[in-house]
Parts: sequence; structure tokens; C-alpha cells
Amino acid sequence: MRDEKLKVVNGLLKRLKAYVQGVADDNPEQAGSIIESSGMNIKNKGSYAKPPFKVKPGKVKGTVRLEVRSAGDRASYEWAWSTDGGKTWQTRSTTKASVDIDGLPSGMLCLFRCRVTTPKGGSGNWSETVELLVP
Repeated sequence: MRDEKLKVVNGLLKRLKAYVQGVADDNPEQAGSIIESSGMNIKNKGSYAKPPFKVKPGKVKGTVRLEVRSAGDRASYEWAWSTDGGKTWQTRSTTKASVDIDGLPSGMLCLFRCRVTTPKGGSGNWSETVELLVP
């Protein structure tokens, strides 16, 4: 009898978890506070997860390497960078999930962002802006 009641409680807890996750998914800006206000903890996805957008120095002076998680075979990627603090942006489109941006002013702090376009989902939102001091 105890095991049956425990099974019922575990089932209800799983349904509650799914409900809270659904509400959090519908409100990404407040997702963290929604989850914590329910008395639950935000789950750490682990250190092995690849970051969605990575910016690193290139192999040549004035070059920066941009990488994003692949969105599939037919996706395209729009890369943007700003040398004036985000007032103006230059862009480049590719079909690969990485690109080298060259000709950047060495020693300058530049901003970078990207977005993915898929045949089914259209253009996504711009990623978070990442700053890097160009080598």
C-alpha cells in the first residue's frame, strides 16, 4: 500500500515539474525566477554542453573566429560585427557554422553576434553580443 501511494506522489511530482517547465519555456525572460519561485532548483546542464556562440582570436593578426552550434544541413548563418560599440554592424552570411572574420583593426574591442536561418523556422533571434579584443 505504501509503494502504491509513493508511485502516485512521484507521478504527481513529475506532472508538476513538467507544468513548471512549460510555464518557464513560455516566458524565457523570467524562466529562472519562475522555476525558483516554485521551490525547484534550476538544473545545471553540465560542463560538456557546447556553448551556443563562441568567439575566439584567429590564427592571423586582425582575424577572429566565430562558431555556433550547427542547426542542420540546410541552415544558413548570419554573422555580424561592430567596431564602434554596436552603433553600426557589418554582416556576412554563410552556410557553415563557423567563419573567420578578417581585416579587423588589431587591438580594438569589437562586438560580435550571429543568428541562424532554417528552412522550417525562418530567421532566429540574434545571439547575445560577445566582446573580444582583436589580436
